[in-house]
Amino acid sequence: MARITIIETGEVPQKYREQHGSFPDMFERMVRAEDPTATVDVVSIPNGDELPDPSKLESVLITGAAAGVYDGHDWIAPLEEFVRTAYANKTPMVGVCFGHQLIAQALGGTVRKSEKGWGIGRTSIKCCRRTASSRVRRSRSPPHIRIR
Repeated sequence: MARITIIETGEVPQKYREQHGSFPDMFERMVRAEDPTATVDVVSIPNGDELPDPSKLESVLITGAAAGVYDGHDWIAPLEEFVRTAYANKTPMVGVCFGHQLIAQALGGTVRKSEKGWGIGRTSIKCCRRTASSRVRRSRSPPHIRIR
């Protein structure tokens, strides 16, 4: 039986929450559709919940938020430390929207505000192949993709 800890970092706007529930509600439905026996624990940053010890968690999902990781909220730095500790302990993690920004930044990536503004929804992207002569392939750093 899987055990997933959902870290709620933001709240769904009220008009959508009435129909779809909170971010944890939505992810719990998705998880239980795959594994009805899964245990889901929720830690809500907006409700003031304390972050658990990441070394004691089986897996982590970090939700979206209206915030960006570059916004400087006081709860972001402790959450980044949580991610680094979870990563060091090889705890499986996934981030959605804000959550993936946070994981990237916590692990040394650069996250910046888009010049195109805030966006939501489905987007098609085209990934470009790197050639064998690429600096990235010759280096020891992980490969990167360029999105056009």
